[in-house]
Amino acid sequence: MPLTARTSKGKCKAKIDGDMNIYTSCELKDKLLQKLAKCQTMELDLSQVMEFDTAGFQLLALLKREADRNETTLLINNHSLPVQDVFELFHVTGQVERKLADCDKEKASTGEPLS
Repeated sequence: MPLTARTSKGKCKAKIDGDMNIYTSCELKDKLLQKLAKCQTMELDLSQVMEFDTAGFQLLALLKREADRNETTLLINNHSLPVQDVFELFHVTGQVERKLADCDKEKASTGEPLS
């Protein structure tokens, strides 16, 4: 469950390569919350998540809550197929896509490159 992250100018880009499940969520939680606390914006790439269960979903909900509480922007990008399946199961796919579309519009208006 490697987590790679780099931070520059208050923006953290993190990527999870492996599983987000009941076995990895506790360790991931600590690492992700530490990264989130040190930035103004976090982009979390989920393209390499191979297994995603309700514990992974709860971890994303916790990150969202903490980001909102700290007025930090959290962007969840590049959902792998297992992530998409769980989002569909919980009927949140539309909400996530709308949020990403809003962020892309905001980036376009500021001239920032889209990821």
